[in-house]
Amino acid sequence: MAQKSLQNAIHAKAVVTFTYEGTPRTVEPYMLGLSTYGNITLVGWQKSGAAGEGFQSYLIDKIRSALITEDAFETPRVNFNPSEFGMKHVLAKV
Repeated sequence: MAQKSLQNAIHAKAVVTFTYEGTPRTVEPYMLGLSTYGNITLVGWQKSGAAGEGFQSYLIDKIRSALITEDAFETPRVNFNPSEFGMKHVLAKV
């Protein structure tokens, strides 16, 4: 999935599905940005996947077979704190 599509999903508050490191994931995307390590990274609430539910970050270069679903979310989870994810530049955020 292209960076622009992920940005669109964030702005639309649309759930995305993809495969990451061989495992299917379902994610509420909250933020896309350039990490302090120089990688474009997606941050979101993983609804299902290898580690179960919780906040996760994903290098977009490792995301495969991504789809924007018709499912939407209202707002980020109460304890979402964008500053915890080490972004030096934010491209999109809910």
